[in-house]
Amino acid sequence: MRRVIACLGLLAIVLGWGVDDPLQQRVSYDKPAQTLKALLRDLSAQTNLNLYAAPPLDAEIVLVAVQEMPLKELMAHLAYVVDGEWIAEGEGQHRLARTPKVIAKRRQEDREQTLAALREMLASEEFRRYLEPLTREEVVERVERIRKQLREIATEEREYESLWIFHHNLRAKEWEPLDSQRRLLCRILQQMDLNALAEIPLWERRVFSNMSGRYLLPLRVNLAPLLQRWQTEREAFDSVLTSLRHQFTESDKQAMDYFWWDVEIPDAQSPPERRMPTKVYLEAQRVDSEAGFLFTLYLVDEAGRVLASTQYPLRVVWEGEERWLEQQIREDPTLAKLVEWREETRQWLQAWTVLDSRGEVKPFPELLDPAKHEPLRFVATDALRSYARHRSLSLVALLDDRLLLWRADPSGKPQPLARVMTSRNWLHMSVVEGVLRVKPRASSLYWGRRESREAMSRWIQRIVERGYITLEDAFDVANHRLLAERYMLALVPGHISFMPDAFRPVLPLLKRWAREAEAHPEGEFQLPLGELAPTQLPQLERIVYNHPHAGVVPKGQAFVRASRLTGLPVPLPHAHLPDGLPRDALLHCTIEKTPGVLTERSGVGVWGRFSRTRWLQRVFQNEGESEPILVEERERIQNSLLLPAQREQIGLSVRFSPTHELMLLSRVGFEAWGYRPTQGLKPIRWEQLPPEWLKPPDPQKASEDP
Repeated sequence: MRRVIACLGLLAIVLGWGVDDPLQQRVSYDKPAQTLKALLRDLSAQTNLNLYAAPPLDAEIVLVAVQEMPLKELMAHLAYVVDGEWIAEGEGQHRLARTPKVIAKRRQEDREQTLAALREMLASEEFRRYLEPLTREEVVERVERIRKQLREIATEEREYESLWIFHHNLRAKEWEPLDSQRRLLCRILQQMDLNALAEIPLWERRVFSNMSGRYLLPLRVNLAPLLQRWQTEREAFDSVLTSLRHQFTESDKQAMDYFWWDVEIPDAQSPPERRMPTKVYLEAQRVDSEAGFLFTLYLVDEAGRVLASTQYPLRVVWEGEERWLEQQIREDPTLAKLVEWREETRQWLQAWTVLDSRGEVKPFPELLDPAKHEPLRFVATDALRSYARHRSLSLVALLDDRLLLWRADPSGKPQPLARVMTSRNWLHMSVVEGVLRVKPRASSLYWGRRESREAMSRWIQRIVERGYITLEDAFDVANHRLLAERYMLALVPGHISFMPDAFRPVLPLLKRWAREAEAHPEGEFQLPLGELAPTQLPQLERIVYNHPHAGVVPKGQAFVRASRLTGLPVPLPHAHLPDGLPRDALLHCTIEKTPGVLTERSGVGVWGRFSRTRWLQRVFQNEGESEPILVEERERIQNSLLLPAQREQIGLSVRFSPTHELMLLSRVGFEAWGYRPTQGLKPIRWEQLPPEWLKPPDPQKASEDP
């Protein structure tokens, strides 16, 4: 009897401790996405504890949906998704922090994950097929299959989309495997030290080479046998494509022209001279995709001209959106279930239709203000909640800003999860004891990338109040790329600014250079690099060498080409200036001013969709032409209100030689532009346009128009 009493007493003590332990109390929580600060404030009120996170961690956006979960368990899940740990600071007070210990552990785990993904790439069937020798027999077989299918498709009547898919897949299946440069690239990657790749930060590049320089990493691979093998395979390819029996006919090339414009086909009349390269450059870009990297190989002669180039990964076979959705659902049947939209989300989706409307101008919907209503609390919240509920799971998630790009039907009608959750490869979703935990894959790469809702709200307000976007507004896109991408097309019709966030550290300088250029009669400004402050030159070099789209072009060329590079200077600045920018080089900033009209106004009164004067001349001086694009454009402009304006576009380059320049911002590619009305904000009809705008265009200049 005494033993029973003792056991009961011990049990009572244990149970008492459990009740007294505040971290064991059960909590229920289910609210749309909000800041970590707001969540912890709610949990503190519910549990009579003081739970908090210090800045900037407290600004992270989290989503929690749990029922009767022990607080300690919920705290552990939260710590996992935000990459933090709880620190007890006294009775009833706990701080969530990203400590040095957690930072080191997370970075090491992400590095190991990156290495594992690279090893998986090297072991994949797709990659390994490029390690096999390319024989003349294989070239003949594939070329004949291509010719046969091109001739068959020429006899069929197909819609554009069907034609695009056909040509895309024919290239992916038959033409791409003939690329001897890609085989060389894969053989080099197979022998590389993967650790050097794992160190590359997100959205940056590094260049490996058999040449030396401060901005070149050593390519520690025995290139001689690999290049010899490449030359043998290239000769086999050329011999087939230039032979009378297997060469593409003019009708074949005509069929290929529209969809294969970037393909270089050897000319049978003047077979290409194939020389061994003396310089090899391998550019590795860390990108936000499942593969994680984009590799580009340049084979270059002694004069710095490209002999051949290629990329990996390559284009994949595309069976159309419906087939893609079916594949997604086969891999995860939950994606066939419908998203359960809340009424609040339906109202938010409906608010977007105000921006898209082209009738009466209305106020900017307060519900779309990112500073007042967190954008991730709508589509992303409902999609993840629905996914978890369909699997009968609790949910603890850190919502990355890339989820802003998940889209939904504005009508708010039910949609399969697969149509909304279109990009999931960069999400890490795991299930632990009935809880779905969601965070970015390789999450340490995204620390500190949360975009300011308040700054974006001010950006929107400025544009709406003004009624058009300026060049300075376009510069500011670098501060909030994802938010701007979500809002820009609806806010400013037809307008996209590709201002890279890599320019964020030099935005004040860039704005100053633009003002200097605008103040000059010629619209340009030059500054010797030696006059930059000691901190400014390293900032500029970081953009030049690490930003993937900064490239070298022949002087006078307006943009960096991405294809058909044979015979052109290698675009990598690392090849021309391997030890950094010379102090006597000139920073060259231009403001190109183009007259024209803004032809559309969003539902909140912001003008966009610019048409330059030369385009208007072509449209209205050829009224007898029945070309569909001209007819459609004439009707659109004749039935629209127009706002005469000037487009202002920045060009930024470094002039370092008489023949070449280094392009940073250009007319095509990564660019920034805005508008300046020339006759106030009162719109006009096309008949009121200046007569000189409707004169016949200069034939040479008109050829440059879209």
